[in-house]
Amino acid sequence: MRLFLRRLRFAAAIGAAGGALICLSCLVSFLTGSVLAGGFTGILGGTWLTIKAFLVGGDLGDLDDDGLVLGLTAAIAASFAGFLGSVPLMELRRLTGREQREVSLAEVTNHPDVARFRLRDGHVAAQDVLTEYHRHPSKKNPRSYKHAVAPVLPPGWRPGEPVRVWAVCHDFSSTQEDECLEAWRAPAGGAIVVDPELEFCFQIAVPAQHAPPDGRLVFVHWVKSPEAYLGARWGEFLGFLKITSIIWGVIAGLWLFGTTLARAVSRLRRAVSRR
Repeated sequence: MRLFLRRLRFAAAIGAAGGALICLSCLVSFLTGSVLAGGFTGILGGTWLTIKAFLVGGDLGDLDDDGLVLGLTAAIAASFAGFLGSVPLMELRRLTGREQREVSLAEVTNHPDVARFRLRDGHVAAQDVLTEYHRHPSKKNPRSYKHAVAPVLPPGWRPGEPVRVWAVCHDFSSTQEDECLEAWRAPAGGAIVVDPELEFCFQIAVPAQHAPPDGRLVFVHWVKSPEAYLGARWGEFLGFLKITSIIWGVIAGLWLFGTTLARAVSRLRRAVSRR
């Protein structure tokens, strides 16, 4: 029983350290704006965690090898989870680090440094949706997405006039198509400017005859409100942390059960061999 409690405390300590490492990696990514910085933090912290688990396990007498296994598993899992968790934080950092404005649709282009708008007017002409397939390069698995845009029209707009603001849908297929159409049918509420790195994906879907003479286009996510959009993004991130905590708890539990059982079987075999 004493051995089991010792292993339980050891697993809990390594598990807590792994969880803290995930949070630290995400925090570094959020503060620096670099996923690589967070990933590098996870690697350095994971190396320290592996060494610490091995040394502490050795000090406890019979946990050196088992501690090394758990520490290495925790390091790999924490580094990987920290990297994945940092990706959605980049969007949150982009939005929370900039001010929000309440404007009319015509005033959106007057605030190029603003990413969150609460709109007083305008509506999406969802029936005039335009789509374009775009292949996103990737070293392992390149994917094609059916990007879609729909014109956001100000009051008094007349057919034939250029459109500057467009609502976007990242993948206008399967379930996302219905979600985008439902969002576009909602009255004016909020608009979240698309990440500049993704603008080209949607620019290719807009025919030249629909663009204004200067070619300046603004692509936005049409949302109920900026606050609701941010809340949903934070909810996704916190959900990721919850799932990660559950998975890590299962891994630590399996380690505890497996090593305790292995030690018990080993002692039983030695006792039988002595008889």
